[in-house]
Amino acid sequence: EREREGGMATFPRAMSVLVLFGINLLNYIDRWTVAGVLSDMQMQPSRGGFGISDAEGGLLTSVFILTYMIFSPIFGYFGDRMNRNAIIFVGVTAWSSAVFVGSFASSFAQLLACRAMVGVGEASYANVAPTLIADMYPVDERTRILSFYFVAVPLGSALGFILGGQASLYLGWRWAFRITPGISFFLASLLCVFMREPPRGLSDGRVHTSDYSTNGEHQSSSRSATQTPQQQPPVSTSLLPTSIDAAPNNNSASLTPAVSANTAVAAGGGSAGGEGGVGGWWSDVREVWSVRSFMWSTFGLTSVTFVMGALAQWGPSYLHRVICSSAGALTPAVAACKSEINLIFGLISCVTGIAGTFLGSALSRAYTTERNAADAILCAIGLAVATPFVFLGVYFAPRDSSLAWVMIFVAELMLGIIWVPVTAMLLYVISPLQRATASGMQTMFSHLFGDASSPVLVGYIADSLVTSGAALSRSDALQQALYPAGLFCFLGALCFGMATLYLAEDRRSQNSVVPLNKSYAQSPASPMITSLPTRVVMTGPNTSKPGYELLSVSASVGASGGNGVGGSGGGGGSESSSPPRPMLPVDAADEVRASGDLRRR
Repeated sequence: EREREGGMATFPRAMSVLVLFGINLLNYIDRWTVAGVLSDMQMQPSRGGFGISDAEGGLLTSVFILTYMIFSPIFGYFGDRMNRNAIIFVGVTAWSSAVFVGSFASSFAQLLACRAMVGVGEASYANVAPTLIADMYPVDERTRILSFYFVAVPLGSALGFILGGQASLYLGWRWAFRITPGISFFLASLLCVFMREPPRGLSDGRVHTSDYSTNGEHQSSSRSATQTPQQQPPVSTSLLPTSIDAAPNNNSASLTPAVSANTAVAAGGGSAGGEGGVGGWWSDVREVWSVRSFMWSTFGLTSVTFVMGALAQWGPSYLHRVICSSAGALTPAVAACKSEINLIFGLISCVTGIAGTFLGSALSRAYTTERNAADAILCAIGLAVATPFVFLGVYFAPRDSSLAWVMIFVAELMLGIIWVPVTAMLLYVISPLQRATASGMQTMFSHLFGDASSPVLVGYIADSLVTSGAALSRSDALQQALYPAGLFCFLGALCFGMATLYLAEDRRSQNSVVPLNKSYAQSPASPMITSLPTRVVMTGPNTSKPGYELLSVSASVGASGGNGVGGSGGGGGSESSSPPRPMLPVDAADEVRASGDLRRR
């Protein structure tokens, strides 16, 4: 009952978020466990490793990102059309199994294949989980919950490196891949127990008509285009939206219910539950990319992932070369120096990631309204501030390591601010029925041109500078190659600056399919629309104020005390086979005509 009134009960919601957080934490632990045991994998087979090179070691991460990137839009498509709990359970099971099987790999090729499967499984989870949170919590609570959810990113990354190294030290590197799979499977099972999938758009006051059966129970199957209105399941009486479209003149407007026999109920339509296959997916993709604030925020996010990928891959190596070189080569002192750098770098990444996530969430909640572009402005400011600190961190590393650590800390803190606002922007400018598709497209684009490209590009530039005859050392060449990361910070700030121009407009456009209030009382004196007309036209001086709200769906159109429309009899226009339900309250001065139009007298 609580769900049908517009929300889920508190305990199931809280448990669901805790489980989603736990799965996300394990997600990032599994991603970064490889970094903690890579040196063991590079040992010769006689010592338990595969004898792989640095390039092959990097390939373990690249193949994961590649499959993760490719399958993100695919699972985004299914995430808008299928049961999301089932998708998460299957995805978590697949990636956990791949991690576990990889621990028994007898060759590098087998391990590489398992890491590719980890990317496939994690893509299914990462693109669906935020949409579940969006449907469980309204906008005013959503950023706070998302900030908690995204704390798993820096925390899991740090734990992956630390726990992987510790497991390798005491149990052998293969055991580092045998600890998390069982926990992941257990959490995915808990999710199925504690959470019934919320209808898409529930917390926004807009639901997919196929998310309720005739008795109000949730169901995820799509409605066939061949179903008649009588066969179509009714929508919760407080959740079905309508949209107000401007008519050719200033004194008229059209009230168009965003639903048809084969489409979903949501702003912007969406093809979930209707047009299927590649055509439906391509239609969603085109519609998602037509949202300009989404497009520019995706470009900005791509710049951030480019910078983060470059720093994560090459930051420690660069610091090893410029800070530890004076200690000599391959000595215990050098090993201790590198270990200290890894620890400091990991702690900074963890602390700044958590602090940045909560800071971004707090600022977003404090300043964001439907009428401003605070989230985009926050992201633009964060990247603009980070830009000089990225440059200075790279510059001061060989000159003053303590100052360099301060610069790196501030840069990563500012980069961490953007994660919650950029996710929140996607969730409130994209239709609930297209959020998983949008998330998949954003994930694919940001990884393809971000952290899947930057490590290779930085390494290529560094190698080119060493062999170009410029007489640069490897550390100097890597320093020069890292400077473009600061440039991408600045480009990201410009992209989010462009998003500010469109964000408020896109959000208002999405919210033009308004959540319904319950201020209208059913009155025998007021005509009622008791079916879903294809188009209702209002004319008159007061139509600029949207005051007509569709509350449910029945079988016919009629007016109280008048003759029914569409073959129904009098007495409110309800068919004998379908009792009247509270529908669209119409002012007593209005009338419903047989054409399905609603006109002001």
